[in-house]
Amino acid sequence: MREFRVTITLLLALALHIDAEAQEIVVKDAAQQSVSSYVASNYAAIVSQTPTQEAKHSLEQAQIPSLRYKNTLSVGYGLLFGAVYIPLFDMYTKEYNDIAYNTSLSSQLADSRYYWSTERAFTGITIEYSHRIKSWFAIGAKGVVSFKTRAKRHISTNELLYRDNTLLAAALLNMRFDWFCRKTVTMYTSLGIGLMTHTDYYETYVLPMYDAAWVGITVGRRLYGYAEFGGGIGGLFRVGMGYRF
Repeated sequence: MREFRVTITLLLALALHIDAEAQEIVVKDAAQQSVSSYVASNYAAIVSQTPTQEAKHSLEQAQIPSLRYKNTLSVGYGLLFGAVYIPLFDMYTKEYNDIAYNTSLSSQLADSRYYWSTERAFTGITIEYSHRIKSWFAIGAKGVVSFKTRAKRHISTNELLYRDNTLLAAALLNMRFDWFCRKTVTMYTSLGIGLMTHTDYYETYVLPMYDAAWVGITVGRRLYGYAEFGGGIGGLFRVGMGYRF
């Protein structure tokens, strides 16, 4: 009788174990079918939520202001140097140089009654607009103005006889190449080609002109400051501020 009870107990235990395994298999199969069914019905949505390489690149660009915003407007000031310095301060027309200085006593007495005031010059005043076409290339327009002035006045009454002004004004098509872009720093090279007018007391004439920033750097995000080392009508060294939009 005891052996019969042991046998019945073993058979019940085996049956319960087999039933538990069967239930576990059923639950696993149901879960797998449920997951497979969900993936099949929502495949498009799941794939669309997975960031692609292109999406990651777009996200990175959105975090860099110089790539996020397509347009920039800036103003600056530069120090003239070299060939552009000459027409502002030292270039005179041949006709003017050929005029013989009147050395008569009456002329000398007349000249002694007048004096030249202090000469003031403002160089490389620049305004620039650019539109980004590619992540590394932008094109736009640049205007540059430089001028100097001095007055001839009566030595006693300080009455103005006339004012000697010289103005350089240039309009250029400008191209910018960005070769280092980060969240707060951008480095670039730019080249502009156009025309310059030279106007003084005696005449006005037009010359071809260029402007280049061999190395430029901006620091800031939407509102930024910049510094450039270059050549041409804009000057040798330039500093300014800009705004991206």
